[in-house]
Amino acid sequence: MKFIFLLLILIPIQSFAWSHHNRLTQVAISGNTMDDIRNQKIVVTDFSNVVKNAAYILQDLKTLKTLKDNKGYLMYEDINDYNPSLSFNENIKINRNYIYQANYSGPSSYFLNLCGAKCQNVERVSYVSAPYIVNSPFEDKVGQTVTAGDILVKYVDEPDWGMDQLLFNSDQYPEIGKVCKNVNDPTTCENKYAKMGAADNKDPVPTQAFRHMYWQWDWDYHYFVQSIRLPMTHGPLGQAPARAGLFAALSKRAFEFTRSAEANPQKLNLDYWGYRFLANALHYLEDVSQPYHSTQTATKKFITMAFPGKDKAESRKTIYDNCGLNILGCAMFSLEVQHVLTYYHFAFEDYIARLLEKYFLNAADAPEAKEFIDTLSIPSIVDDRLAKSKEGIYIQTTNLALYAISQASQAGQSSLEFFPGIPSTYLQFDGNASKIYMDDKYWNSVFQKGQTNSKEKQDYFSVVHTMYSPMGSEVRAAIKAGAPNLN
Repeated sequence: MKFIFLLLILIPIQSFAWSHHNRLTQVAISGNTMDDIRNQKIVVTDFSNVVKNAAYILQDLKTLKTLKDNKGYLMYEDINDYNPSLSFNENIKINRNYIYQANYSGPSSYFLNLCGAKCQNVERVSYVSAPYIVNSPFEDKVGQTVTAGDILVKYVDEPDWGMDQLLFNSDQYPEIGKVCKNVNDPTTCENKYAKMGAADNKDPVPTQAFRHMYWQWDWDYHYFVQSIRLPMTHGPLGQAPARAGLFAALSKRAFEFTRSAEANPQKLNLDYWGYRFLANALHYLEDVSQPYHSTQTATKKFITMAFPGKDKAESRKTIYDNCGLNILGCAMFSLEVQHVLTYYHFAFEDYIARLLEKYFLNAADAPEAKEFIDTLSIPSIVDDRLAKSKEGIYIQTTNLALYAISQASQAGQSSLEFFPGIPSTYLQFDGNASKIYMDDKYWNSVFQKGQTNSKEKQDYFSVVHTMYSPMGSEVRAAIKAGAPNLN
């Protein structure tokens, strides 16, 4: 058992989350219960208006930094009082170089807004190689009028556009997550988020993982095995609920400022930024509904897959030889497990994203996607372990993450059975190899399997369906709680 523990300690995690939050959010808010909010007309304003009134927008930082959960752990880490000498980015500790601006699209943003017939003549690309509509006609330039739905759908992906990346670099916030046994001795310091993502600036995406995941340890028998993580740090690990709560607070203050005669005698309208920040908050809520983001290893079978021998005794001997007295060998073994996790994590979420896009390009080509559309968009009775909107998006996010833990084992097992196996040695099969392997031929074969009634297909669809229902409900609840009163 100690060898398995050592492996878990050494395994860094890749961060992907649900692919293309914009599509998930668009479907989640498409029902008539969201009409009033979704169709609300909003005038786009410049971010400089937020900066000028940062003292008002960021006033809740002082309160948030002191809040504790019911177990006594700080809910909002790495937050300090508002400091007027710092930039807006520095106050909320996002990448100093990130630029908040209107009419912005991220580096990987393929956005389809709620534009209906206007999108019919937009250039389309093959759904298998890049299943998204490009050159979207949607614009949100300063002075234009857009809808709240447009803003929510476009900018729910924004936290993946760089604001949370490379934060451990020396020119950013190297103090984040730092824990020292002796504050006077730097050699005793380590970063508690190290195994939630890498700090390698050659591949910045994994460095945002700690803000897009949430691992909690729960003794309830429903969650205990799946919530085990190593090293066994005290309290939950990951900042997704805190980031959701922070941006929800910014959103609330932006809406409030617009309507405050005392704070806003110039009658500036910050509703655009209220919805923009609310969209950012939704991103983290949606992230933790993905089982691969709620636990370190969705199924412990991912660890044993790298065992070179079928015989258990032989496998144990190999692990002992590699890890017992050979740290380098153990690190290499752990790298193999990381590659296994990366591949199945990516496959689990990218297939459903591609399937939905295929459906929206031509519903007749992917009728099996219809159940996910309905699950996301139709109001349902959510599990009673989930939060109610009045409890706030922080609690919504933590409870949704806990619910995802209960589905993690099935998510991992269904991934193993539904998707093609890794074709080469795990040591060589890194993220780049995954992308090469998962070509048009690969995805076509997966689509074909998804159109069968096989047990493997049913198990995969079942776990996605199980998570989509509460996610859609929680997204709508969070928007209704955060949007301004339209009366």
